[in-house]
Amino acid sequence: MKPREVSISVVSSIMDIPPAEWDACAVDSVEPEKFNPFLTHAFLSSLEESGSAVKETGWLPLHVVARDESENILGVVPLYLKSHSRGEFVFDQSWAEAYHSYGLEYYPKLQSCVPFTPVTGQRILLRDTSYRDQVFDALVKALKNLATKLNVSSLHITFPSEGEFSKLKDSGLLQRIGLQYHWTNRNYKCFDDFLMDLKQPKRKNIRQERKKIPAQNLEMKRLRGDEIKSSHWDTFYKFYRNTTDNHWGRAYLTRGSSFTFWEKRWGTR
Repeated sequence: MKPREVSISVVSSIMDIPPAEWDACAVDSVEPEKFNPFLTHAFLSSLEESGSAVKETGWLPLHVVARDESENILGVVPLYLKSHSRGEFVFDQSWAEAYHSYGLEYYPKLQSCVPFTPVTGQRILLRDTSYRDQVFDALVKALKNLATKLNVSSLHITFPSEGEFSKLKDSGLLQRIGLQYHWTNRNYKCFDDFLMDLKQPKRKNIRQERKKIPAQNLEMKRLRGDEIKSSHWDTFYKFYRNTTDNHWGRAYLTRGSSFTFWEKRWGTR
């Protein structure tokens, strides 16, 4: 049974959407074992509340919401009006240069993604209903209409799932294929099983490196939930800054903002 009407609205903050309803769309969009924590209300709202993904940093939230005639939320799309290309891991600056060479403005542009996180996953988040295809089409149409209304250069949906990638092509969106390296656990029973998949020189080097661990009195311990204290988050943030500062990166997050929100909201996850 199809709804009589699917209405579309745009909200300027994810906080305008109840967390349970947003997360229901995120959960229903994938199989349970493929659930993506980066699409949760808790994660995305922390980026907004901390000032990491907001207008002032070039990430103006414009999330798209689909509802039925009873105002039930049927689907959502995380969307941002971008004034730059940073934090996307797509590197379309050459397109911006091409626009500029012809006297055109590439920014602002519309970007559906997880800010600062190049994780593959659904971008059109849908409730599990018998008419979800209709809702998908309505949301994609709304994205195109919004791009026209705002007179932006382009609409980008980055790192969608494989199935979504094909459906977006059928909806008339152009495709750009990039390259990512993903590590996959090939049913390894132990670390030696993994090493046997490597070439002998790499296998030898790793084994030599691992032999140095006991000499440094290092101990590995897994912490879960409330076992993770503020001191651990402090150390994690130091590692984060060490990575971004030493490898030509950019620190988009601060210990006093996003990491604090994660400490409070993800402490039991």
